[in-house]
Amino acid sequence: MLLNKYAKITSSSNTNCRTTLNWKSKDVSSMKYEIERKLPLETAYAKVGELQGTGTILSNKTGLQFIDNSIANGTVGTIWYRIKQVIDTSAAGLASTYFDSVSVIIATPCILLSLPTPTPTPTPIVNITVDRIIVMPTPVSTPQFTLRVETPYAVNNLTICITDMKGSLMNQLKKSKVAGRTDFVVDISRLDKGTYVVSVYNESILIGNGRLVKL
Repeated sequence: MLLNKYAKITSSSNTNCRTTLNWKSKDVSSMKYEIERKLPLETAYAKVGELQGTGTILSNKTGLQFIDNSIANGTVGTIWYRIKQVIDTSAAGLASTYFDSVSVIIATPCILLSLPTPTPTPTPIVNITVDRIIVMPTPVSTPQFTLRVETPYAVNNLTICITDMKGSLMNQLKKSKVAGRTDFVVDISRLDKGTYVVSVYNESILIGNGRLVKL
């Protein structure tokens, strides 16, 4: 009840088959958000993404964002979204709450103007026995940086989170990788100059953290 009094979707928009949701809430790193969607003519919601909480102390978080780029070309009508906050992610004490829902209207069939960014080609490597991430280069003066993720196993639901030094989420990406080393090129053109923390998760399990300095 206390979370629901503060949490709300602050804005929603759809452009070229992509829906952007922004919201505020209170969370810590042990919590997460699950975003669900109901397309025109569908009768039930389906999960389309998730976002991990951040920080060690329950605090206000603004500017939380999710971008849904999985809407098919030609979709038209009203699309509903709702956000479920998972308060306790442990199997024994699993607890969650839906704190808000919103609709976006696509009046004319949407057209995806550009293709989604292709999944980077993994670079095979031997003798990887531990999880590791590397941010390179840092400091960085370009609008992109390379994030190297090394795991001895495949990760189907890999989440990349970029937070500022106050713990506010600035960007979040969903990826996947095979066992070994994979390099991801991450766009940071919208980030201001400063220091950030790059966190990589295998679902809710932290793979590693890295420090990013943008000049």
